[in-house]
Amino acid sequence: MKTKEMFALIIRIIGVLGLVNIINHIGNDAISGGQQFSVLYFVKKTAFLLVGFYFVWGAPLLVELAYSGESKTPADKQGQ
Repeated sequence: MKTKEMFALIIRIIGVLGLVNIINHIGNDAISGGQQFSVLYFVKKTAFLLVGFYFVWGAPLLVELAYSGESKTPADKQGQ
């Protein structure tokens, strides 16, 4: 597995964990009534959900940014 693929996998795992965490927070707030549903609350949770889905999708722009200047190693060239 190439380093770029491993990085993308780690990003996806972070995305899944983030989504689970946000959904857990939203569920707890809805059940316990601990958080008033304001516009700011809705915007923050929506932004976190979108970032989580982007990470699960693989965050292609982030991965390309991280590996844009990397020269290919012989092991990476064999994988093509």
